[in-house]
Amino acid sequence: MNKKEKILEKIIHLKKELKEDPNNSKLYVKLAKTYLKSEDFELREEAYKSYKKAFKLSKRSDIALKIANLYLSDENRAYAYKYFLKAIKLSPEDHEIILKAKECAFEYYLEDYVEDKEEKELRKKLIKYTT
Repeated sequence: MNKKEKILEKIIHLKKELKEDPNNSKLYVKLAKTYLKSEDFELREEAYKSYKKAFKLSKRSDIALKIANLYLSDENRAYAYKYFLKAIKLSPEDHEIILKAKECAFEYYLEDYVEDKEEKELRKKLIKYTT
């Protein structure tokens, strides 16, 4: 059995478990991670759905961060920022989450308005004023 077949088998197994326990957010997180291991673009969308279902069930900041980071890896900073804000709301004392949210918002702003040379200088300022 090759890697892809093993991953698909695990997906099937997790879906069966979810039929028996549809409110288990941990199973949805495992399913999302398994979808991502497949490295299949179409299954990546399923990973988003699984993470979002897990978040809806548990309202945990670590899951919101997983979603935010997934959006960041797809260079979708607007949605990433949305989930960073959800994580902050759930863990307002976590300075690392706050810093990541600020960096995300900053990068989103920079995408269209700032040259590379200016970006480096602005990043230094961001780090200085947010830590």
